[in-house]
Amino acid sequence: MTAAAALDDKSTPPDWKERIEAIVNTQGTNNTVCADCNVTSDAEWSVWNHGVFVCIKCSGIHRQLGVHISKVKSTQLDKWRNNELAFVSNLGGNLRVNQTLEHRKPKYFLNPSECPSVDGVRKFFIRQKYECRRFHTETKEDAATHDMPQKVQISTFLEENSKKKLYFQLLTQNFCFFKNGYDSYPTISHDVLQIKLNIVSSTSVYTNTAVLVVAANNENTVLYRLRAMQDLSQIIDWVHAVRRAQQYYAYIDGQPSNHEHENEHKQQQQNDSNNNQPLAEVNAQDLEHATILGIASKKGGEARTWRKRWWILLNGVLYYFKEDFTTNKKANGKGTPQGHVPLQNADVVWDSDQTRTSKSNAFLICSHNRTFYIQPLPTNKDTFYNAVNSCCESMWNRTPFDFAKYG
Repeated sequence: MTAAAALDDKSTPPDWKERIEAIVNTQGTNNTVCADCNVTSDAEWSVWNHGVFVCIKCSGIHRQLGVHISKVKSTQLDKWRNNELAFVSNLGGNLRVNQTLEHRKPKYFLNPSECPSVDGVRKFFIRQKYECRRFHTETKEDAATHDMPQKVQISTFLEENSKKKLYFQLLTQNFCFFKNGYDSYPTISHDVLQIKLNIVSSTSVYTNTAVLVVAANNENTVLYRLRAMQDLSQIIDWVHAVRRAQQYYAYIDGQPSNHEHENEHKQQQQNDSNNNQPLAEVNAQDLEHATILGIASKKGGEARTWRKRWWILLNGVLYYFKEDFTTNKKANGKGTPQGHVPLQNADVVWDSDQTRTSKSNAFLICSHNRTFYIQPLPTNKDTFYNAVNSCCESMWNRTPFDFAKYG
């Protein structure tokens, strides 16, 4: 029978069991190791339309996806047709199939074997791999390439065994914990290279899924056990963000120093710093080079109340005034800032779930030393945010980083 004829032959051969066992045990295929979680498997299950062999736990997830995505058969209990045997044999086994389906899988991406007791992680991985085809060779959106340093990340979690909220921020390689949502200064800051994250099952009465465990590398001390505010995807996204930072900065630290480039970068930073020295007074001439952002409320520092201020953006610094001094004749076209927010090495993010500000249309300006909370008027919220974000972006040297190749 020709190969083409075999693919059309839906009859069941009498030696189907011997033939499927021969395919499973073919050398160089890795068919006895689960194609998804990489644990040694008895290979009693196959997702035959993808040409792979998986463990019993992963086969259960494939069944949940539906036959339009995955067609699961037992290698021991189900009879195999000629076309199914030929199809699986032609694809070449787990190793060859994964070279395509996981070709662009980022090294930071959680694997089910890291969280064997958490079915949610297993389901997330398998859906991304087969349903979304996120790591496929020919995917339109490359899952492994990210602009680094990545945008600031903020997230609010709950303690594993209580309803207490805990607030976290990830900026470059600083993993910061805030005791209160309104705090301007972190309670403690950790270097991402000195911590490790994992997802484990929990027996807490407050959750029926899993928790995020953050531990110190050197002492193996658990720092936080956190449950999600929404669902498991919040924890998975956070683990991926921290791992990206870990792998990126570990790679950077391991590269030979380019002293010439390093000196140029330091000189540029010094020049930027000199140019961005805050002004004690702003006049009409300064305003010709500024972006007038208008009214927005702010909160930060020792003040927990929101206060309306008039804002401008000038040379990488946000200035806020008690009022629009340009409309006050007594000011003579001059204004003394009540304060300023330097945007060098800062980043901006919307408080989309309102857990940090309890306000709609509010965003955070995050730096390594301090966080500012700002709420523009609804009529200019996008203009205000976009101006600040554009300024911050211009100061970051974000470049694409390949997490399938490096990390």
